[in-house]
Amino acid sequence: MNQFNADYFLGVGKAVITVLIVGVIFGAGLPALFAAGLTSLYGGEPETAGTVAATKNPARVALAWLAFAAVLALIAFGIAVIVFGKPLLHAVGLV
Repeated sequence: MNQFNADYFLGVGKAVITVLIVGVIFGAGLPALFAAGLTSLYGGEPETAGTVAATKNPARVALAWLAFAAVLALIAFGIAVIVFGKPLLHAVGLV
């Protein structure tokens, strides 16, 4: 009964590492991506010439909206995984 089962401990170790990686991605990664989008959207102090303000760099605005879209897509995917569970993970090839 007290026999060492290496496969069991390797499985537990793999599960723990998976949970840690997902936790870092969703726990710190999504807020960091959102903050990067806000930083990109803001782009620093506006420059003015008389009464006309300079326009924002379109590439930075596009990058910001891309970051926001990625955050929303990952949140929607997380909610879908909670609702539909393992069949969804099998459908997208994550399990």
